[in-house]
Amino acid sequence: MNKKPVVIFSLLFLASCFSFIFFWPDDSLHFIACDVGQGDALLITQSFNQILIDGGPNDKVLGCLARHTPFWDRRLEMVVNTHPEADHLRGLITVLSHYQIGQLISNSLYNDTDLFAQFHDLVLKNKIEVYSPRQGDRLRIGKIEFEVLWPDTVKGDFALWQQPLPQKTTVLGQSTVREKFNDSAVTLLLRFQNFTALLAADIPQKVERQILTYCQQVNCQRPISVLKVAHHGSKTSSSPEFLAYFKPQKAVISVGENRWGHPAQEVIDRLLSFGSEILRTDLQGDIEITALKDQP
Repeated sequence: MNKKPVVIFSLLFLASCFSFIFFWPDDSLHFIACDVGQGDALLITQSFNQILIDGGPNDKVLGCLARHTPFWDRRLEMVVNTHPEADHLRGLITVLSHYQIGQLISNSLYNDTDLFAQFHDLVLKNKIEVYSPRQGDRLRIGKIEFEVLWPDTVKGDFALWQQPLPQKTTVLGQSTVREKFNDSAVTLLLRFQNFTALLAADIPQKVERQILTYCQQVNCQRPISVLKVAHHGSKTSSSPEFLAYFKPQKAVISVGENRWGHPAQEVIDRLLSFGSEILRTDLQGDIEITALKDQP
């Protein structure tokens, strides 16, 4: 009797078992800034819950998902698009084509680009549930909680996500003012036990000031464990007042080769002056920060 097929089958079975064990998720929280070049893509995982915040300017986010999530798990419990610009949005089109999405968090603002039209079509085609957030909302996925720090009100018309786009530059009363998208970018404060992370999207300093006003009223938790530095380290963000309030222990800058000089040296110096450890995707690739689950 030829035993070779039995041996091969046994080896394949053992390899499959090893792969499942190796990729089996733990109960700690993993905060991952994906190396996607000049753009943002943040992956948050804890147990079997997987949350993606923005998708970067290309398809590199798929590689990040493959490296940091179980190969058999093709579901993301929540996806957030902080604002509909290409360096945060393009990769999400590929993600929506390859993964099942539990819920999409997004403003209801229209961007008159082919890229946004593709994204919008996939949301409707896949019948993805959409929620447009506002300041003070709390979103919970398993043991992970997000508090919405910005925008202060729901932005846009929710009917945007309920019907196909018309072929014109104004839709549902929302004209396309592209330079304003940063001003309304979804900004979240993540909490997991004693770990906190402020996900500042591309907000400018004038929005930082309004977030500070809100946080002083409700006493936002601080100092924070991690700051996802706004706008790739642009000098238009990360004001001294903002950093002095939150006092981030680690500052993660998602950045790639660019013509704008990101991250600005003055922002680097400012972060260092507040004692933050600076981590950069252009220098270190994927950045993973683990918050261990507290022992009972």
